[in-house]
Amino acid sequence: MKKFLLELAIFLFILLAFDRFFIVFRINETNVFVDIANQKLEKISNRIAPSDSPNILIVGSSHAQFGISPEILSKKLVHKALNVAYGGGANIGVQLTLLRKLLEEKKLKPSLIIFGADVFVLNDEPKYSDQFQPYLFKDSGNISDFWKSKMFFSYFKLYSRFIPRYLKKIKSNNYILPYFDKSNAYDLSMFSKYEKYEISDRGWVQGYGILNQKYVRYSEISFNPNKKAIYDLEEYVDLCNSNNIKLVFIQIPEHNVCLKWKKKYDDFDVWMNQFVSKHN
Repeated sequence: MKKFLLELAIFLFILLAFDRFFIVFRINETNVFVDIANQKLEKISNRIAPSDSPNILIVGSSHAQFGISPEILSKKLVHKALNVAYGGGANIGVQLTLLRKLLEEKKLKPSLIIFGADVFVLNDEPKYSDQFQPYLFKDSGNISDFWKSKMFFSYFKLYSRFIPRYLKKIKSNNYILPYFDKSNAYDLSMFSKYEKYEISDRGWVQGYGILNQKYVRYSEISFNPNKKAIYDLEEYVDLCNSNNIKLVFIQIPEHNVCLKWKKKYDDFDVWMNQFVSKHN
């Protein structure tokens, strides 16, 4: 029995290592979210100096990154706007750290912050650092270095959550490596087609991709706010108030394919409206 378990463990290790190898080195499948976030924050890092301080700051996750154009805001409102939202930036702890750094280290104080909020701002337990903010603040040494920027490991992070599904398929003798399993949307990409994208000097990402309608992001998740996240959101509001910064929360529309599981968005909308009313 021990010999069988050892052989099974070795087999699974080799299989998963082989699986990772294909995901990391496949030609057409890369973690484009990471690429865009790195390029975007590196490009706009020279825009957060006090001499070029924007009146309007856009923050949040990839929803705000692609959904709010600082160029349009600047044109319509006659105020400079900068979009520092990025993929993976939904976590409220990360956003709290970002605001603190902008206020303390860069002496940047906008008059208005537009916060593109979604379910995952509060669902996830706060974390206070990530791999992207060093690009914005230029404090990671040689940020173009592939290995030091940890871009290599992003592939593992992106796909590791599917290991339980892999094991379940192995048990049912129905496992195919993701590289060959082209019909399996969650092992490939949420986008069915990549388009050429451009990043403006003020952080607007144009182009990118067409949604694969077979893929629904976290469809089974419900809105369940984390207590620490709520505390950090309160602190974020207090930080804006103490610096005379007006704060606006907005929720970016989802693709209509996601609305089949819209209860989490409705619950989040109710909670946020109550929170906004409470804090004026």
